[in-house]
Amino acid sequence: LGQALRVPEVGRRFAAAALDRPPAAGEGARGVAAVLRELGQDQAAWDRLRRDLDRVPSDPAAIRLFAELSALPARAPLALPLLERLRHEAPLAAEAWMRLALAADRGAAVAAFLRGGGVATTGALLEALEFAAAQREPELAEAAALALRGRIALPDGWSREEILVTAALARPLTPATLTAALDLLRWAAEAAARGRVVLLLAATPEIFAAAAALDGVASHPAIARLRAEAEAGEGEAATARLALVAVLAPREALGALARRATDAPARFGPALVLALLRSEGVAAGEAALRDLLPRLPRAAQEQALFLLLASGPAAARPMLDGIAEATLGPGWRRSYEAALERSGRRLELLAALRARAAAPGTTAEERREIAARLTQLGDREAAAAR
Repeated sequence: LGQALRVPEVGRRFAAAALDRPPAAGEGARGVAAVLRELGQDQAAWDRLRRDLDRVPSDPAAIRLFAELSALPARAPLALPLLERLRHEAPLAAEAWMRLALAADRGAAVAAFLRGGGVATTGALLEALEFAAAQREPELAEAAALALRGRIALPDGWSREEILVTAALARPLTPATLTAALDLLRWAAEAAARGRVVLLLAATPEIFAAAAALDGVASHPAIARLRAEAEAGEGEAATARLALVAVLAPREALGALARRATDAPARFGPALVLALLRSEGVAAGEAALRDLLPRLPRAAQEQALFLLLASGPAAARPMLDGIAEATLGPGWRRSYEAALERSGRRLELLAALRARAAAPGTTAEERREIAARLTQLGDREAAAAR
């Protein structure tokens, strides 16, 4: 009443009094918490809901409000056990628990919940599927996809085919999965659906290897559509499409990359150099790289060279090594390895360690360190050779 009459001190006084009185039902708990939240007392509202949801019948609106208030990192660990208990009572509680569990990197627990017959809303299942694909958690992706197969209606342009492709992208990319994704990009009518698949593909570490192993990938009908959308669009969606074309059909992306690199060399220059290396050869790529580097600050030079070293063709590696040495100094190899480790690019890290071990200036002690690191990463054969 105090809130309705715009007399906040009245509302505050009665809400404070209600804090000491247990509600008779979930609606009462939710009402007190809602007033506290409106008064700016979010912590008090969350404390009250957490206490009362443990002892009164669950009210869906109270669960929703509790979930909203539990999104802060400091509250989530305390909210998870309560929502885990309530998740079998209401889909709202299951959805809230799943979101908090995924934010806490508990994908395996969410997968187990779904495999055990746990019920969740379609929206929560789609969020879990997208999370699993982005984080490369195949068991969670398969559990979410299996639960989604029985849903009659799917929102936001989702289709059965996109669910299957998204689940497959949680695993290392293969030529077969790349073909399925490109087929989907060719015929999918919904721009949102195409955008989701493009973002996942563009971020896949194995995209270069899968593209190289797929005969005729540059002439796939989806390439023309992606190129047209990249040139006609703006913002991140167009940039992601251009990046994918640059990987799958580098010659087709040269014009658009060159135009964008003129205004934004740090962002598009490295992609242009990479496309030239892969389509026109080492000499063309080297000329573009030598033109690009003086226009970049030191941090951007390092980022550009590390991208090219990780993704460039093998024939360009001696040239890239030499330019990295001249531009970044003798300690560049260790910095490059650290960058690969941070980004989780294990195969590239193994290759970089082997290359440093074989470099003429590497000392015996450094080779022993590299052998130990290779063993730690599971490459015992290469370690023994050091």
